Amino acid sequence: MTLSEVYSKQTVLSNRHRVQLALMLAWGVLQISSTSWLKGKWTKDNIFLVMDPPNKPLPYLSHRFESARRDSLLSTLSPTTVDQVGEWVNNTSLFALGVFLLEMCFDSPIEDLASAKEKDRNGDVSDYTPILTARRLSKLAQDKMGICYAQAVNACLDFPHLDMDADGKPVNFPEFAKIVMRDIISPLKTVTEIYSK
Repeated sequence: MTLSEVYSKQTVLSNRHRVQLALMLAWGVLQISSTSWLKGKWTKDNIFLVMDPPNKPLPYLSHRFESARRDSLLSTLSPTTVDQVGEWVNNTSLFALGVFLLEMCFDSPIEDLASAKEKDRNGDVSDYTPILTARRLSKLAQDKMGICYAQAVNACLDFPHLDMDADGKPVNFPEFAKIVMRDIISPLKTVTEIYSK
């Protein structure tokens, strides 16, 4: 089932499982960042959870393969509006990870956590809603899951601008990996250890 379906069924995951999922997905994002799999936007609809005994959820990131006849510049995941919001976000893949971390933290989809001010004038979710909501919630994450979790969230949302190639891969992958390990994965490992006790 996708993470969206988990939320719609109001499945409750323990804090321990939520921080484990956050760490596993952060590792996954790092591992496939040197590929074109993360080009474009990904959301909770691209994250599948498989329950592994004893009821430990394991995340899998789905990827749509394009036909060889299709334009290779098309998004590899969900339809995207990266061009519209790109100036607000340095790294769309890591920003999406930050949104996922906030959804895990508050145990709800980002759209449900949005205030009226973060929606369009009709009260609908817009392309900017996740950005505005994530910025607001990032200030509250420490109270919910602790300082290390909040550090990882903020590192995703405010990831430094690094040059990317035409396929969306970091040009200097070792530098990218070093920052992700230090600022995202290491704090999440600390939180996972705390909740595993």
